[in-house]
Amino acid sequence: MKSNPPPLAGAPRLARILSLLACPACKGGLGQTSPTQLHCLGCGASYPVRLGVPILLPASMQEPGVGSVDADDPVSMHPYSPASLEIIEAHHDGWVLDLGAGGKLHRQEHVIQVDIFRYPMTDVVATADCLPFRDNAFNAVISQAVFEHLQYPEQAAAEVRRVLEPGGVAKIDTAFLQPEHGYPHHFYNATETGLQHWFRDFDIEWSGVEPYQHPQWSLSWFLGVYLDRIPSLHAETLRATNLDNLLKALEHRAAGRAESAFTPILAALDALPEHELRTLAAGVSIRGRNPLKPVFTDARQPVLASQVVQDARKLTAARQEIDILREQLARQEELLILAADRRNYLAQYYPDFNSLQRLGLRAWAQFRVAAVLRFVLPTRAWFALRRSVGSGALQAQPGPARPPFVTVIVDPQTPASLIDAFFSLTHQTYTGWELLIIERAEQLPAVRRAIRDFALLDQRVRVLRARGERQELWEWASAEARGDFILRLPEGATLVFRAIAAMVTLLRQRPDAMALLADFEHALSEQHPPLRCHMSARATEQIDLNGFVVCRKTSNFSVNGQKNLSFIGFPEVLYRHIGQWNLSKPSKGKKL
Repeated sequence: MKSNPPPLAGAPRLARILSLLACPACKGGLGQTSPTQLHCLGCGASYPVRLGVPILLPASMQEPGVGSVDADDPVSMHPYSPASLEIIEAHHDGWVLDLGAGGKLHRQEHVIQVDIFRYPMTDVVATADCLPFRDNAFNAVISQAVFEHLQYPEQAAAEVRRVLEPGGVAKIDTAFLQPEHGYPHHFYNATETGLQHWFRDFDIEWSGVEPYQHPQWSLSWFLGVYLDRIPSLHAETLRATNLDNLLKALEHRAAGRAESAFTPILAALDALPEHELRTLAAGVSIRGRNPLKPVFTDARQPVLASQVVQDARKLTAARQEIDILREQLARQEELLILAADRRNYLAQYYPDFNSLQRLGLRAWAQFRVAAVLRFVLPTRAWFALRRSVGSGALQAQPGPARPPFVTVIVDPQTPASLIDAFFSLTHQTYTGWELLIIERAEQLPAVRRAIRDFALLDQRVRVLRARGERQELWEWASAEARGDFILRLPEGATLVFRAIAAMVTLLRQRPDAMALLADFEHALSEQHPPLRCHMSARATEQIDLNGFVVCRKTSNFSVNGQKNLSFIGFPEVLYRHIGQWNLSKPSKGKKL
Protein backbone atom coordinates (compact mmCIF):
# COMPACT_ATOMS: atom_id res chain seq x y z
CA MET A 1 0.00 0.00 0.00
CA LYS A 2 1.44 3.31 -1.06
CA SER A 3 0.70 6.79 0.26
CA ASN A 4 -0.06 9.46 -2.27
CA PRO A 5 3.11 11.28 -3.34
CA PRO A 6 3.56 14.78 -2.02
CA PRO A 7 2.02 17.55 -4.12
CA LEU A 8 4.29 19.65 -6.26
CA ALA A 9 5.95 22.70 -4.77
CA GLY A 10 4.17 25.97 -5.25
CA ALA A 11 1.25 25.92 -2.86
CA PRO A 12 1.87 26.98 0.74
CA ARG A 13 3.40 24.24 2.85
CA LEU A 14 0.35 23.85 5.11
CA ALA A 15 -1.98 23.47 2.14
CA ARG A 16 0.18 20.64 0.78
CA ILE A 17 0.18 18.65 4.02
CA LEU A 18 -3.34 19.44 5.25
CA SER A 19 -4.75 16.14 3.95
CA LEU A 20 -2.31 14.25 6.20
CA LEU A 21 -3.40 16.00 9.38
CA ALA A 22 -5.90 14.76 11.94
CA CYS A 23 -7.42 16.19 15.10
CA PRO A 24 -5.38 15.22 18.20
CA ALA A 25 -8.63 14.71 20.15
CA CYS A 26 -10.79 12.59 17.83
CA LYS A 27 -8.53 11.90 14.81
CA GLY A 28 -11.06 13.56 12.52
CA GLY A 29 -10.05 15.54 9.46
CA LEU A 30 -8.99 19.18 9.72
CA GLY A 31 -10.06 22.20 7.72
CA GLN A 32 -8.54 25.67 7.55
CA THR A 33 -10.96 28.44 8.49
CA SER A 34 -8.39 31.23 8.30
CA PRO A 35 -4.62 31.67 7.88
CA THR A 36 -4.31 31.51 11.68
CA GLN A 37 -6.69 28.67 12.59
CA LEU A 38 -7.60 25.06 11.82
CA HIS A 39 -10.80 23.36 12.92
CA CYS A 40 -11.77 19.70 13.31
CA LEU A 41 -14.47 18.50 10.93
CA GLY A 42 -15.51 15.91 13.52
CA CYS A 43 -15.54 17.31 17.05
CA GLY A 44 -15.28 20.99 16.12
CA ALA A 45 -12.10 21.68 18.11
CA SER A 46 -9.95 24.56 16.87
CA TYR A 47 -6.16 24.82 16.74
CA PRO A 48 -3.92 27.87 16.15
CA VAL A 49 -1.63 28.30 13.16
CA ARG A 50 1.45 30.41 13.82
CA LEU A 51 3.29 31.70 10.76
CA GLY A 52 1.95 28.78 8.72
CA VAL A 53 2.77 26.12 11.35
CA PRO A 54 -0.23 24.30 12.91
CA ILE A 55 -0.04 23.82 16.69
CA LEU A 56 -1.73 20.43 17.15
CA LEU A 57 -1.29 19.60 20.81
CA PRO A 58 -3.66 17.77 23.18
CA ALA A 59 -6.11 20.10 24.90
CA SER A 60 -4.47 19.61 28.30
CA MET A 61 -0.98 20.50 27.08
CA GLN A 62 0.47 24.00 27.03
CA GLU A 63 2.34 25.28 24.01
CA PRO A 64 6.05 24.89 24.89
CA GLY A 65 7.43 27.63 22.65
CA VAL A 66 9.86 28.61 19.93
CA GLY A 67 13.20 26.94 19.26
CA SER A 68 16.20 28.67 17.69
CA VAL A 69 19.08 27.30 15.64
CA ASP A 70 22.68 28.28 15.06
CA ALA A 71 24.19 27.69 11.64
CA ASP A 72 27.57 27.01 13.29
CA ASP A 73 26.22 24.38 15.67
CA PRO A 74 25.76 20.86 14.24
CA VAL A 75 23.64 19.90 17.24
CA SER A 76 21.11 22.59 16.39
CA MET A 77 21.03 21.45 12.77
CA HIS A 78 20.27 17.90 13.93
CA PRO A 79 21.73 16.37 10.71
CA TYR A 80 20.40 13.12 9.30
CA SER A 81 22.40 9.96 9.78
CA PRO A 82 23.43 7.96 6.69
CA ALA A 83 20.74 5.38 7.48
CA SER A 84 18.06 8.08 7.73
CA LEU A 85 19.19 9.68 4.47
CA GLU A 86 18.95 6.29 2.75
CA ILE A 87 15.36 5.88 3.97
CA ILE A 88 14.43 9.43 2.92
CA GLU A 89 15.84 8.88 -0.57
CA ALA A 90 14.18 5.48 -0.93
CA HIS A 91 10.75 7.00 -0.23
CA HIS A 92 10.99 10.19 -2.26
CA ASP A 93 7.64 9.37 -3.95
CA GLY A 94 5.77 9.20 -0.64
CA TRP A 95 5.68 10.89 2.74
CA VAL A 96 8.34 10.50 5.42
CA LEU A 97 7.77 11.60 9.04
CA ASP A 98 10.75 13.08 10.88
CA LEU A 99 9.61 12.72 14.49
CA GLY A 100 11.42 15.17 16.78
CA ALA A 101 13.18 16.85 13.88
CA GLY A 102 14.79 19.59 15.98
CA GLY A 103 16.26 22.73 14.44
CA LYS A 104 17.24 21.71 10.93
CA LEU A 105 18.24 24.48 8.56
CA HIS A 106 16.70 22.88 5.45
CA ARG A 107 13.70 20.76 4.55
CA GLN A 108 12.84 18.24 1.86
CA GLU A 109 9.45 18.42 0.17
CA HIS A 110 8.36 14.91 1.12
CA VAL A 111 9.67 14.96 4.72
CA ILE A 112 7.30 16.26 7.41
CA GLN A 113 9.28 17.74 10.32
CA VAL A 114 7.47 17.41 13.65
CA ASP A 115 8.70 18.74 16.98
CA ILE A 116 7.35 19.89 20.32
CA PHE A 117 9.10 23.25 19.76
CA ARG A 118 8.47 25.47 16.75
CA TYR A 119 11.79 25.73 14.91
CA PRO A 120 12.20 27.67 11.64
CA MET A 121 11.67 24.53 9.52
CA THR A 122 9.09 22.75 11.70
CA ASP A 123 5.99 21.70 9.74
CA VAL A 124 3.79 20.63 12.66
CA VAL A 125 4.05 21.21 16.42
CA ALA A 126 2.88 18.05 18.16
CA THR A 127 3.67 15.54 20.88
CA ALA A 128 4.94 12.08 19.93
CA ASP A 129 2.37 10.12 21.95
CA CYS A 130 -0.57 11.90 20.27
CA LEU A 131 0.46 12.38 16.63
CA PRO A 132 -1.97 14.60 14.69
CA PHE A 133 -1.94 12.54 11.48
CA ARG A 134 -4.42 10.18 9.88
CA ASP A 135 -3.87 6.44 9.98
CA ASN A 136 -1.37 5.00 7.46
CA ALA A 137 -0.28 8.48 6.37
CA PHE A 138 3.45 7.77 5.99
CA ASN A 139 5.67 5.41 4.04
CA ALA A 140 8.48 5.77 6.57
CA VAL A 141 9.15 7.25 10.02
CA ILE A 142 12.57 8.29 11.30
CA SER A 143 13.39 9.57 14.76
CA GLN A 144 16.86 10.56 15.94
CA ALA A 145 17.73 11.06 19.62
CA VAL A 146 14.13 11.75 20.63
CA PHE A 147 12.75 8.80 22.59
CA GLU A 148 14.94 9.49 25.63
CA HIS A 149 13.02 12.80 25.97
CA LEU A 150 9.52 11.27 25.76
CA GLN A 151 7.43 10.83 28.86
CA TYR A 152 5.39 8.01 27.27
CA PRO A 153 7.69 6.18 24.83
CA GLU A 154 5.51 3.08 24.51
CA GLN A 155 2.50 5.17 23.54
CA ALA A 156 4.72 7.05 21.06
CA ALA A 157 5.77 3.71 19.52
CA ALA A 158 2.09 2.79 19.18
CA GLU A 159 1.41 6.14 17.48
CA VAL A 160 4.30 5.55 15.07
CA ARG A 161 2.72 2.22 14.14
CA ARG A 162 -0.70 3.85 13.65
CA VAL A 163 0.46 6.57 11.25
CA LEU A 164 2.85 4.24 9.37
CA GLU A 165 1.34 2.29 6.49
CA PRO A 166 1.54 -1.54 6.55
CA GLY A 167 4.95 -2.52 5.30
CA GLY A 168 6.35 0.93 6.06
CA VAL A 169 9.74 1.24 7.70
CA ALA A 170 10.56 2.89 11.03
CA LYS A 171 14.13 3.80 12.01
CA ILE A 172 14.55 4.86 15.65
CA ASP A 173 17.78 6.06 17.31
CA THR A 174 17.81 6.72 21.06
CA ALA A 175 20.23 7.17 23.95
CA PHE A 176 21.80 4.47 26.11
CA LEU A 177 25.03 5.52 27.88
CA GLN A 178 24.69 9.30 27.62
CA PRO A 179 24.76 12.06 30.25
CA GLU A 180 21.45 13.61 31.19
CA HIS A 181 20.85 16.24 28.55
CA GLY A 182 18.28 18.21 26.63
CA TYR A 183 15.25 20.14 27.59
CA PRO A 184 12.67 20.42 28.74
CA HIS A 185 13.20 16.83 30.02
CA HIS A 186 15.33 13.70 29.65
CA PHE A 187 13.28 10.72 30.84
CA TYR A 188 14.91 7.48 29.67
CA ASN A 189 18.17 5.90 28.54
CA ALA A 190 17.21 2.63 26.85
CA THR A 191 19.18 -0.56 26.30
CA GLU A 192 18.79 -2.40 23.01
CA THR A 193 16.42 -4.78 24.80
CA GLY A 194 14.39 -1.87 26.12
CA LEU A 195 14.11 -0.32 22.64
CA GLN A 196 12.99 -3.68 21.25
CA HIS A 197 10.36 -3.87 23.99
CA TRP A 198 8.95 -0.45 23.08
CA PHE A 199 8.64 -1.56 19.42
CA ARG A 200 7.64 -5.16 20.15
CA ASP A 201 4.62 -4.90 17.82
CA PHE A 202 6.94 -4.31 14.82
CA ASP A 203 8.73 -6.93 12.78
CA ILE A 204 12.25 -5.94 13.83
CA GLU A 205 14.62 -6.47 10.90
CA TRP A 206 17.74 -5.24 12.68
CA SER A 207 18.79 -3.73 15.98
CA GLY A 208 22.21 -2.84 17.28
CA VAL A 209 24.78 -0.06 17.48
CA GLU A 210 25.30 2.36 14.60
CA PRO A 211 28.84 3.72 13.95
CA TYR A 212 27.84 7.11 15.36
CA GLN A 213 26.68 5.32 18.55
CA HIS A 214 30.07 3.71 19.25
CA PRO A 215 31.11 3.60 22.95
CA GLN A 216 33.97 6.00 22.19
CA TRP A 217 31.42 8.81 21.81
CA SER A 218 29.91 8.03 25.23
CA LEU A 219 33.39 8.14 26.72
CA SER A 220 34.15 11.43 24.98
CA TRP A 221 30.85 12.95 26.08
CA PHE A 222 31.17 11.87 29.72
CA LEU A 223 34.75 13.07 30.03
CA GLY A 224 33.99 16.34 28.26
CA VAL A 225 31.04 17.14 30.52
CA TYR A 226 32.98 16.12 33.65
CA LEU A 227 35.97 18.33 32.82
CA ASP A 228 33.67 21.19 31.88
CA ARG A 229 31.73 21.10 35.15
CA ILE A 230 34.55 20.91 37.71
CA PRO A 231 36.78 23.92 38.60
CA SER A 232 39.62 24.53 36.16
CA LEU A 233 42.35 23.62 38.69
CA HIS A 234 40.85 20.17 39.26
CA ALA A 235 40.24 19.79 35.53
CA GLU A 236 43.94 20.32 34.87
CA THR A 237 44.76 17.64 37.46
CA LEU A 238 42.60 15.11 35.64
CA ARG A 239 43.95 16.11 32.23
CA ALA A 240 47.49 15.48 33.47
CA THR A 241 46.57 12.06 34.92
CA ASN A 242 47.09 8.95 32.83
CA LEU A 243 44.32 6.39 32.54
CA ASP A 244 46.18 3.78 34.62
CA ASN A 245 46.50 6.10 37.63
CA LEU A 246 42.88 7.15 37.30
CA LEU A 247 41.69 3.54 37.42
CA LYS A 248 44.00 2.73 40.34
CA ALA A 249 42.68 5.70 42.30
CA LEU A 250 39.10 4.50 41.81
CA GLU A 251 40.06 0.92 42.71
CA HIS A 252 41.71 2.08 45.94
CA ARG A 253 38.62 4.12 46.86
CA ALA A 254 36.34 1.14 46.13
CA ALA A 255 38.52 -1.04 48.38
CA GLY A 256 38.45 1.55 51.16
CA ARG A 257 42.18 2.20 50.98
CA ALA A 258 43.65 5.69 51.04
CA GLU A 259 46.99 6.60 49.47
CA SER A 260 48.32 10.14 49.37
CA ALA A 261 49.56 9.67 45.80
CA PHE A 262 45.94 9.47 44.61
CA THR A 263 44.55 12.25 46.82
CA PRO A 264 44.69 15.00 44.12
CA ILE A 265 42.97 12.71 41.60
CA LEU A 266 40.18 11.75 43.99
CA ALA A 267 39.78 15.38 45.06
CA ALA A 268 39.37 16.36 41.42
CA LEU A 269 36.74 13.66 40.92
CA ASP A 270 34.92 14.86 44.04
CA ALA A 271 34.91 18.46 42.78
CA LEU A 272 31.86 17.92 40.57
CA PRO A 273 29.22 20.36 41.91
CA GLU A 274 26.36 18.69 43.72
CA HIS A 275 23.72 19.98 41.33
CA GLU A 276 25.66 18.35 38.44
CA LEU A 277 25.83 14.85 39.97
CA ARG A 278 22.59 13.77 38.31
CA THR A 279 23.94 14.63 34.86
CA LEU A 280 26.61 11.89 35.02
CA ALA A 281 25.32 9.68 37.84
CA ALA A 282 25.88 5.91 37.74
CA GLY A 283 22.31 5.55 38.98
CA VAL A 284 19.43 7.41 40.55
CA SER A 285 17.19 6.44 43.46
CA ILE A 286 13.80 7.29 44.81
CA ARG A 287 12.05 6.80 48.13
CA GLY A 288 8.34 7.19 48.56
CA ARG A 289 5.48 6.52 50.93
CA ASN A 290 2.35 4.76 49.75
CA PRO A 291 -0.73 6.95 50.27
CA LEU A 292 -4.14 5.65 51.26
CA LYS A 293 -5.71 3.43 48.63
CA PRO A 294 -9.21 4.11 47.30
CA VAL A 295 -11.85 1.50 47.98
CA PHE A 296 -13.99 0.44 45.02
CA THR A 297 -17.31 -1.33 45.55
CA ASP A 298 -18.06 -2.00 41.90
CA ALA A 299 -16.12 -3.95 39.30
CA ARG A 300 -13.60 -1.80 37.52
CA GLN A 301 -13.54 -1.77 33.75
CA PRO A 302 -10.17 -2.21 32.03
CA VAL A 303 -8.66 1.12 31.04
CA LEU A 304 -7.01 1.60 27.67
CA ALA A 305 -3.33 2.52 27.68
CA SER A 306 -4.08 5.66 25.69
CA GLN A 307 -6.61 6.75 28.32
CA VAL A 308 -4.03 6.19 31.05
CA VAL A 309 -1.63 8.45 29.16
CA GLN A 310 -4.29 11.11 28.68
CA ASP A 311 -5.23 10.99 32.36
CA ALA A 312 -1.57 11.21 33.35
CA ARG A 313 -1.10 14.18 31.04
CA LYS A 314 -4.11 15.92 32.54
CA LEU A 315 -2.69 15.36 36.01
CA THR A 316 0.68 16.71 34.88
CA ALA A 317 -1.03 19.72 33.28
CA ALA A 318 -2.96 20.36 36.48
CA ARG A 319 0.24 20.28 38.51
CA GLN A 320 1.90 22.63 36.03
CA GLU A 321 -1.07 24.95 36.29
CA ILE A 322 -0.75 24.91 40.08
CA ASP A 323 2.96 25.77 39.76
CA ILE A 324 2.12 28.61 37.39
CA LEU A 325 -0.54 29.94 39.77
CA ARG A 326 1.92 29.77 42.66
CA GLU A 327 4.46 31.66 40.60
CA GLN A 328 1.86 34.26 39.68
CA LEU A 329 0.81 34.55 43.32
CA ALA A 330 4.44 35.02 44.37
CA ARG A 331 4.84 37.67 41.70
CA GLN A 332 1.70 39.47 42.85
CA GLU A 333 3.01 39.42 46.40
CA GLU A 334 6.27 40.94 45.18
CA LEU A 335 4.34 43.62 43.29
CA LEU A 336 2.34 44.42 46.42
CA ILE A 337 5.58 44.78 48.38
CA LEU A 338 7.00 47.10 45.73
CA ALA A 339 3.78 49.12 45.72
CA ALA A 340 3.91 49.47 49.51
CA ASP A 341 7.54 50.58 49.33
CA ARG A 342 6.69 53.09 46.62
CA ARG A 343 3.80 54.44 48.72
CA ASN A 344 5.95 54.72 51.87
CA TYR A 345 8.73 56.42 49.96
CA LEU A 346 6.42 58.98 48.38
CA ALA A 347 4.55 59.58 51.63
CA GLN A 348 7.73 60.14 53.63
CA TYR A 349 9.76 62.14 51.18
CA TYR A 350 7.12 63.71 48.92
CA PRO A 351 4.05 64.34 51.13
CA ASP A 352 1.21 65.35 48.84
CA PHE A 353 -1.98 67.25 49.81
CA ASN A 354 -4.17 65.41 47.27
CA SER A 355 -3.41 62.00 48.78
CA LEU A 356 -4.04 63.14 52.37
CA GLN A 357 -7.51 64.66 52.20
CA ARG A 358 -9.06 62.05 54.51
CA LEU A 359 -6.53 62.50 57.30
CA GLY A 360 -7.34 64.24 60.50
CA LEU A 361 -6.36 67.88 60.93
CA ARG A 362 -3.26 67.09 63.01
CA ALA A 363 -1.91 64.48 60.57
CA TRP A 364 -2.77 66.72 57.64
CA ALA A 365 -0.83 69.59 59.21
CA GLN A 366 2.19 67.37 59.87
CA PHE A 367 2.29 66.18 56.28
CA ARG A 368 1.85 69.69 54.95
CA VAL A 369 4.77 70.93 57.06
CA ALA A 370 6.85 67.99 55.83
CA ALA A 371 5.95 68.79 52.24
CA VAL A 372 7.03 72.41 52.64
CA LEU A 373 10.31 71.41 54.29
CA ARG A 374 10.95 68.84 51.56
CA PHE A 375 10.49 71.54 48.98
CA VAL A 376 12.67 74.25 50.56
CA LEU A 377 15.48 72.26 52.20
CA PRO A 378 18.50 70.94 50.30
CA THR A 379 18.41 67.17 49.79
CA ARG A 380 21.11 66.36 52.36
CA ALA A 381 19.54 68.63 54.96
CA TRP A 382 16.17 66.98 54.40
CA PHE A 383 17.64 63.48 54.88
CA ALA A 384 19.50 64.61 57.99
CA LEU A 385 16.19 65.92 59.38
CA ARG A 386 14.44 62.63 58.57
CA ARG A 387 17.15 60.65 60.31
CA SER A 388 17.01 62.87 63.40
CA VAL A 389 13.23 62.49 63.62
CA GLY A 390 13.64 58.72 63.17
CA SER A 391 10.16 58.11 61.79
CA GLY A 392 9.27 55.86 58.93
CA ALA A 393 10.53 52.50 57.74
CA LEU A 394 12.95 53.80 55.15
CA GLN A 395 16.38 54.29 56.63
CA ALA A 396 19.76 54.81 55.01
CA GLN A 397 21.56 51.55 54.25
CA PRO A 398 25.34 51.13 54.45
CA GLY A 399 27.40 50.26 51.44
CA PRO A 400 28.95 46.83 50.86
CA ALA A 401 32.01 45.91 52.90
CA ARG A 402 33.65 44.35 49.85
CA PRO A 403 33.29 44.76 46.07
CA PRO A 404 29.83 43.71 44.87
CA PHE A 405 29.23 40.53 42.90
CA VAL A 406 27.02 42.24 40.32
CA THR A 407 26.63 45.82 39.16
CA VAL A 408 23.17 46.75 37.92
CA ILE A 409 23.10 49.67 35.48
CA VAL A 410 19.95 51.67 34.73
CA ASP A 411 19.25 54.66 32.53
CA PRO A 412 15.85 55.74 33.93
CA GLN A 413 13.31 57.58 31.82
CA THR A 414 10.46 57.79 34.36
CA PRO A 415 10.40 58.05 38.16
CA ALA A 416 8.08 55.01 38.49
CA SER A 417 10.48 52.70 36.67
CA LEU A 418 13.42 53.88 38.78
CA ILE A 419 11.52 53.54 42.07
CA ASP A 420 10.39 49.99 41.27
CA ALA A 421 13.84 48.94 40.07
CA PHE A 422 15.48 50.31 43.22
CA PHE A 423 13.12 48.61 45.65
CA SER A 424 13.30 45.32 43.73
CA LEU A 425 17.03 45.42 44.49
CA THR A 426 16.60 46.28 48.18
CA HIS A 427 14.50 43.11 48.57
CA GLN A 428 17.06 40.80 46.99
CA THR A 429 17.91 37.76 49.11
CA TYR A 430 21.56 38.35 48.15
CA THR A 431 22.80 41.81 49.10
CA GLY A 432 26.12 41.90 47.24
CA TRP A 433 25.04 44.30 44.51
CA GLU A 434 25.51 47.91 43.51
CA LEU A 435 23.27 50.11 41.42
CA LEU A 436 24.72 52.56 38.91
CA ILE A 437 22.18 55.18 37.84
CA ILE A 438 22.94 57.24 34.76
CA GLU A 439 21.89 60.84 35.27
CA ARG A 440 21.33 62.98 32.20
CA ALA A 441 20.43 66.62 31.76
CA GLU A 442 17.29 65.83 29.75
CA GLN A 443 15.75 63.62 32.45
CA LEU A 444 12.57 64.71 34.21
CA PRO A 445 13.11 66.68 37.44
CA ALA A 446 11.24 63.94 39.34
CA VAL A 447 13.68 61.34 38.04
CA ARG A 448 16.68 63.38 39.12
CA ARG A 449 15.18 63.96 42.58
CA ALA A 450 14.62 60.21 43.00
CA ILE A 451 18.21 59.53 41.87
CA ARG A 452 19.58 61.84 44.59
CA ASP A 453 17.26 60.33 47.20
CA PHE A 454 18.32 56.75 46.50
CA ALA A 455 22.00 57.65 46.53
CA LEU A 456 21.49 58.99 50.09
CA LEU A 457 19.19 56.18 51.19
CA ASP A 458 21.50 53.35 50.15
CA GLN A 459 25.28 53.57 49.82
CA ARG A 460 25.18 50.75 47.24
CA VAL A 461 23.74 53.32 44.82
CA ARG A 462 26.12 55.43 42.75
CA VAL A 463 25.22 58.21 40.32
CA LEU A 464 27.03 58.67 37.01
CA ARG A 465 26.48 62.03 35.40
CA ALA A 466 26.37 61.45 31.66
CA ARG A 467 28.72 63.10 29.25
CA GLY A 468 28.99 62.58 25.53
CA GLU A 469 26.65 60.75 23.15
CA ARG A 470 23.87 58.62 24.62
CA GLN A 471 24.79 55.52 22.62
CA GLU A 472 28.12 55.47 24.45
CA LEU A 473 26.58 55.54 27.93
CA TRP A 474 26.38 51.77 28.45
CA GLU A 475 30.04 51.20 27.61
CA TRP A 476 31.08 54.13 29.78
CA ALA A 477 28.93 52.98 32.70
CA SER A 478 30.22 49.40 32.36
CA ALA A 479 33.78 50.67 32.71
CA GLU A 480 32.78 52.35 35.99
CA ALA A 481 31.25 49.18 37.44
CA ARG A 482 32.86 47.62 40.52
CA GLY A 483 31.08 44.28 40.32
CA ASP A 484 32.49 41.10 38.83
CA PHE A 485 29.41 40.88 36.60
CA ILE A 486 27.27 43.50 34.92
CA LEU A 487 23.50 43.52 34.39
CA ARG A 488 22.01 46.25 32.26
CA LEU A 489 18.43 46.59 33.36
CA PRO A 490 16.07 47.91 30.68
CA GLU A 491 13.48 50.59 31.37
CA GLY A 492 10.48 49.23 33.22
CA ALA A 493 12.19 46.07 34.45
CA THR A 494 12.05 44.80 38.03
CA LEU A 495 14.13 41.91 39.30
CA VAL A 496 12.35 39.09 41.07
CA PHE A 497 13.54 38.88 44.65
CA ARG A 498 15.55 35.66 44.14
CA ALA A 499 17.24 36.82 40.94
CA ILE A 500 20.71 37.81 42.14
CA ALA A 501 20.98 34.82 44.49
CA ALA A 502 20.24 32.51 41.55
CA MET A 503 22.82 34.28 39.41
CA VAL A 504 25.46 34.04 42.14
CA THR A 505 24.82 30.32 42.62
CA LEU A 506 25.27 29.55 38.94
CA LEU A 507 28.18 31.82 38.15
CA ARG A 508 30.26 30.92 41.19
CA GLN A 509 29.90 27.24 40.34
CA ARG A 510 31.12 28.01 36.81
CA PRO A 511 34.08 30.36 37.30
CA ASP A 512 35.10 30.14 33.64
CA ALA A 513 31.73 31.31 32.31
CA MET A 514 31.74 34.79 30.84
CA ALA A 515 27.99 35.40 30.77
CA LEU A 516 24.62 34.15 31.92
CA LEU A 517 21.84 34.11 29.34
CA ALA A 518 18.50 33.84 31.07
CA ASP A 519 15.48 32.23 29.55
CA PHE A 520 13.16 34.69 27.85
CA GLU A 521 9.75 35.02 26.31
CA HIS A 522 9.57 35.71 22.61
CA ALA A 523 6.66 37.44 20.86
CA LEU A 524 6.70 37.16 17.08
CA SER A 525 4.14 39.91 16.65
CA GLU A 526 1.17 41.49 18.35
CA GLN A 527 -1.07 38.80 16.84
CA HIS A 528 0.92 35.96 18.43
CA PRO A 529 1.11 35.33 22.18
CA PRO A 530 4.55 35.23 23.81
CA LEU A 531 6.22 31.82 23.69
CA ARG A 532 8.84 30.47 26.06
CA CYS A 533 12.27 29.76 24.52
CA HIS A 534 13.90 27.07 26.65
CA MET A 535 17.63 27.51 27.21
CA SER A 536 18.14 29.26 23.89
CA ALA A 537 21.74 29.41 22.71
CA ARG A 538 20.95 32.24 20.36
CA ALA A 539 19.39 35.65 20.80
CA THR A 540 18.68 37.31 17.48
CA GLU A 541 18.87 41.02 16.96
CA GLN A 542 15.85 43.34 17.00
CA ILE A 543 13.40 40.96 18.61
CA ASP A 544 10.94 41.36 21.49
CA LEU A 545 12.49 39.72 24.53
CA ASN A 546 11.72 39.17 28.19
CA GLY A 547 15.16 38.23 29.45
CA PHE A 548 18.62 39.50 30.15
CA VAL A 549 22.31 38.83 29.80
CA VAL A 550 24.60 39.08 32.81
CA CYS A 551 28.20 39.30 31.63
CA ARG A 552 31.58 39.31 33.31
CA LYS A 553 33.04 42.81 33.40
CA THR A 554 36.30 41.70 31.77
CA SER A 555 34.41 40.39 28.73
CA ASN A 556 33.60 43.91 27.44
CA PHE A 557 30.22 42.63 26.33
CA SER A 558 28.23 45.05 24.22
CA VAL A 559 24.44 44.88 23.97
CA ASN A 560 24.47 45.83 20.31
CA GLY A 561 27.99 44.63 19.58
CA GLN A 562 29.37 41.46 18.12
CA LYS A 563 31.23 40.08 21.13
CA ASN A 564 31.20 36.27 21.29
CA LEU A 565 30.98 34.74 24.75
CA SER A 566 30.79 31.46 26.54
CA PHE A 567 27.57 31.51 28.50
CA ILE A 568 25.41 29.66 31.00
CA GLY A 569 21.80 29.07 30.05
CA PHE A 570 19.37 29.62 32.94
CA PRO A 571 15.82 28.27 32.63
CA GLU A 572 13.95 30.99 34.47
CA VAL A 573 12.67 34.46 33.79
CA LEU A 574 14.42 36.50 36.47
CA TYR A 575 12.78 39.79 35.72
CA ARG A 576 9.53 41.03 34.24
CA HIS A 577 9.59 43.51 31.42
CA ILE A 578 7.63 44.32 28.27
CA GLY A 579 9.56 46.06 25.54
CA GLN A 580 12.35 45.74 23.03
CA TRP A 581 15.93 44.98 23.84
CA ASN A 582 18.54 44.17 21.20
CA LEU A 583 20.99 41.41 22.01
CA SER A 584 24.00 40.29 20.06
CA LYS A 585 24.33 36.63 19.14
CA PRO A 586 26.42 34.67 21.67
CA SER A 587 28.79 32.00 20.49
CA LYS A 588 28.22 28.32 21.10
CA GLY A 589 28.97 28.17 24.80
CA LYS A 590 28.65 26.23 28.00
CA LYS A 591 25.11 25.25 28.87
CA LEU A 592 23.74 23.85 32.08
